[in-house]
Amino acid sequence: MLRQRLTLGTIEKRLRYARFMESHPIPVDFRNPDYSNFIRHMDYREQIEHAGQSALSHEWKTMKTFLKAYGIPITNWTYRPPPIPQAKARIIPSPELAFKMIHHKYNSDLYENALAQYTLLHTFMIGWRNPSETCIMAVDDVKIEEGILIIHEPKKHQSTRILIPDKALFKGQTRKSFKNWIDKWRPRVEYQYSGNTLYLRPDGYPIDVVKYRMFMVRHVKEVFPEYQPYVTRHWCAIAKLINTKLESKNFDIYEV
Repeated sequence: MLRQRLTLGTIEKRLRYARFMESHPIPVDFRNPDYSNFIRHMDYREQIEHAGQSALSHEWKTMKTFLKAYGIPITNWTYRPPPIPQAKARIIPSPELAFKMIHHKYNSDLYENALAQYTLLHTFMIGWRNPSETCIMAVDDVKIEEGILIIHEPKKHQSTRILIPDKALFKGQTRKSFKNWIDKWRPRVEYQYSGNTLYLRPDGYPIDVVKYRMFMVRHVKEVFPEYQPYVTRHWCAIAKLINTKLESKNFDIYEV
């Protein structure tokens, strides 16, 4: 955190990859880094296990993190991960399908069902990075009286941005508003160890990124098979872009 200016989330991710690489059938020796040892592992991952570009890139970043920490020159390590594949067209739901996703009954447990529905609506309408920003939202970040949201960005070293949502989304009484979530649903499971986290698990603990992603993917794919949590951000951006066209006759990318 001090020398390489990495966030805690990035450090935890690198450690997860390091543990995987160390316990792999072709293991990487992080205590005595050796280039040939590392290359054997990477070649096996790519040629035998057919690991994707993203996985190989993360493992290379993990190795570089350790080398920097040990003061070992990276210039002598000439590995290059595969090139990033060309971007594919992203499939996003239509407004009608998004509506169905938000109102679908995912679980017989009332709280779990509300958690899925509320977070879907909030992420569709706000467009924050899902699930990383969803899971660190705090009750204090929702300024009901001021009508603003403070969003923390783990991707940008915990910098913050402020959004002004629609009033009905913020404190409407007849829809899945932030106020309804805070006043009616969150207190059902809140207890002494809940902290200030906005969205809580059914047992009252704060939700975490991995378990929340698994929970949502498992349930929402019933309605939208192509669902991935980040699709809500793309959907929001496209919806706002269309809205600028309707209002000003131009696609206002800056406004989006």
